[in-house]
Amino acid sequence: MGGSDLQIRLVSLLSGSRAAELERFDGETGPTVLRTVVPQFKELLVRGRRLLQEIEELRPSEGASGVSNHPGRTEDLETLCFFVEGEWRRALEGLERLTEASSGWSCLVQVECARDRLSRGILAVEREYAAVVGSASLTATVDLLGDALSVRRALTLFRREIKGASRGGSSSGGFDHQLRHAENALARLIGREEFVLLRAADRHLARELRHRVERWLRDRSEAVEPGGGEGLWQDVVNFAELLWDVNRRDELVDEDLAVIEEAQRVLEGSASRAAVPPSVADRLRVLFGRDDELDDLLEEPAAPDRVLERLQAVRDSLTREDTPQLA
Repeated sequence: MGGSDLQIRLVSLLSGSRAAELERFDGETGPTVLRTVVPQFKELLVRGRRLLQEIEELRPSEGASGVSNHPGRTEDLETLCFFVEGEWRRALEGLERLTEASSGWSCLVQVECARDRLSRGILAVEREYAAVVGSASLTATVDLLGDALSVRRALTLFRREIKGASRGGSSSGGFDHQLRHAENALARLIGREEFVLLRAADRHLARELRHRVERWLRDRSEAVEPGGGEGLWQDVVNFAELLWDVNRRDELVDEDLAVIEEAQRVLEGSASRAAVPPSVADRLRVLFGRDDELDDLLEEPAAPDRVLERLQAVRDSLTREDTPQLA
């Protein structure tokens, strides 16, 4: 089996995984998702594990020319396949634990987990395999980072809307002002084209919160919301805080760290301490949503020393579980 044939099969597996429009099943029952989408991803995972076994048995050490460009990477590929197979096995076990009693959105959460593990595993294995056999990667144009950046921007805009309403304080109408603001912000979030890229659980919570807010504004009944408007508003704030977790995606952590290190090198070596160079400021906007204080510094001209200080703090936080507070 030639390298190109194996790579094509990996790409086919990736295409099958990414082509599934999971958002079409939002709102469907557990049994519906269990009978349609779940079997599809079980089959993809089984195919993927068999493919990994073929790669490990092949032990590719030679490219098409008969000479390996990187013979020392064969062992790295085998180790990678071992870890990816473990991830896919756990994803398959998660799908197999689903039952008819599972809710639709909980089924979708498991399917999304399987899709993410498939995508990341395939990309890692295909690119490492290409390096081993000395061929061009066929997945170089697949951009998980671009999707993650789009999602982070959409979620950050929503968080800022909620944060702005928080600063307004409660109204005499019992948080009506904040909840009307939340209703509009949730509607905008749900209407964004990036909404389909959110996690299934986040899409479910956004729709559920919007429904609860609409019902409260219509009925204003303690029977509808036992905690009243204040409790409902706090749920909205908590949801907005929860969405910061998008920053923990591996592709965002890696990219943010690279951008920060690059900017630090440029700023520390710059002769001018009056302003952040426009090229650096533009590059740092990739970080929008990572840190509120850094975002504020970049929105208006700030001294390089202040930006450097905040960049170091953000860099340090990448290894911790820090989250912003909106309340």
